[in-house]
Amino acid sequence: MQLLNNLKIRQRLLLSFGALLTLMALLAVAVDYEMGRINQASNDIADNWLPSVSPVSAVNTNTSDMRIAVLQHVTSTDAAAMARYEKVLGDLTTELETHLKAYAPLVTSPQEQAMLDKFRLAWAAYVQVQDQVVKLSRENKNEEAAALLNGDSQKLFDEASDDLLALVRYNQEHAVLVSDAADATHAQARWVVLGVVLTAIGLGLGMAWAVAGAIA
Repeated sequence: MQLLNNLKIRQRLLLSFGALLTLMALLAVAVDYEMGRINQASNDIADNWLPSVSPVSAVNTNTSDMRIAVLQHVTSTDAAAMARYEKVLGDLTTELETHLKAYAPLVTSPQEQAMLDKFRLAWAAYVQVQDQVVKLSRENKNEEAAALLNGDSQKLFDEASDDLLALVRYNQEHAVLVSDAADATHAQARWVVLGVVLTAIGLGLGMAWAVAGAIA
């Protein structure tokens, strides 16, 4: 305060406005930084996690539909119907691979890649047995086909499904985590802005009081 008393009014005014302008600049920088963090979190959700959930969920639907088609094939004895179910299986396989290709570029961590690789291996093992089931069914060896369908085929399908559902949960959970982080950043930004504004108001009032005292 003694330093201010030694300054001329012009110098006090310059110091006051300089301090306020500095605080306003800091406020702009703080707001830009916090908004950038919120924007990054929003982009992460929009560009990665939500797009990842869609193809993985679609793969999950494809695998379930393929399982149903195999079951229908085994319970059918009509050649035309079996041919139709085999076409369904072929179309679903193409869709599944398309969705996996769409998902692959969205993988963001070694953990997620390992989970995807694990599913691919499990699904490949299942498909090998599935082909055996379809072959037996096509030869009208329905009992053998049903035994394989309900035995090794079911076990491998369950393992692949568990791996796939783990991928679905992984992407859903990370989307929620990023969303929560964005909410926290928004709340923090509000407090930062409020703090700088209150500091500017306090400094402005203090400077005004000092200048007014000098004039008086």
